[in-house]
Amino acid sequence: MNRTRGDARAWLAWALAGGAVATASRNPIVLALLLLVVLAVGRRLGPGSAIGRSWRQAGRLVLWLVTLSVVINLLTVRSGDVTLARLPAEWPALGGPLTLNALVYGALAALSMLAILAVWAVFNAVVSQGDLLRLTPRPLFLAGAVASIALTFLPGMSRAVQQIGEAQAVRGHRLRGARDLAPLAAPLLALGLERGLSLAEAMEARGFGYAGSQAMAPAGLRLLLAGLGLLAAGALLAVGSPWPLLGGGLLALGLAATGAGLRQAGPGRSRYRQRRWGWGDTAVCAAAAAAVAVLALARLGGDGGLDYTPYPLLRPPAVPPLGIAAALLLLAPALCAEAGWR
Repeated sequence: MNRTRGDARAWLAWALAGGAVATASRNPIVLALLLLVVLAVGRRLGPGSAIGRSWRQAGRLVLWLVTLSVVINLLTVRSGDVTLARLPAEWPALGGPLTLNALVYGALAALSMLAILAVWAVFNAVVSQGDLLRLTPRPLFLAGAVASIALTFLPGMSRAVQQIGEAQAVRGHRLRGARDLAPLAAPLLALGLERGLSLAEAMEARGFGYAGSQAMAPAGLRLLLAGLGLLAAGALLAVGSPWPLLGGGLLALGLAATGAGLRQAGPGRSRYRQRRWGWGDTAVCAAAAAAVAVLALARLGGDGGLDYTPYPLLRPPAVPPLGIAAALLLLAPALCAEAGWR
């Protein structure tokens, strides 16, 4: 089922911009604001079960990552001016003071990871696998199709095991040991074979694997190889050579040639329905680009508020106006949805 509200390319731009903000800043004000913005976008665009399932699936992973980051940093870093407790000095690798500075730094790293996972949880909840597959470049389309099928294997098998277990429980079957798993194996194998045959028939009915559609376009393949060569030459000239401008020009030309080659090379694809690009998609992409531009401006302008460290002295973080602006720009999908974006 298609879950996308708007174009998947706009959501991809939004998710990349959100990841950039979460990665480029260690200021707790910016990270907390970004997390609130992402939660607001997810609540506005997906109040149903899709967002809830994404959060539940990511919840345990987030909890483990946050706990691991805080505990490891607290137990391994000894610098800081605020001591919470002291472990016995004879304990190898762990003995010494436990500082509030280390705890705060670990919490900041955990907050950054939480913001990144929240961004991609919302992206996963509103964009379907089919829409992601349509974004795959033509040379990578077959690999993308295989990868998308493989990614559904474990969730499908998990649901099948749950359904079989419920059916067997209704019949009075109880799991008491490894031997009781045998009655689940045959139905699970039968369901797997049935799903595989259904998928093969559906792909064959849609012409997947047709020899005429799998050939690589020679012109596109040559353009792709030329672009990769220009990228390699530009990288060599841009770093450690007296012609950095020439190297930059070759890099730009190589990127353009590689992009054009990716569009032309690879197997052909047919589409039953073309998705229309709307005003909301333009607004979301513009907001994502503006967020990245504001973030780059803050970095180039030396906005120290984006970088916060509790070492060696624990101090309150500065308020970075550009970092706050970059996080607020990512609220664009929720605002567009309020205005009727579909």
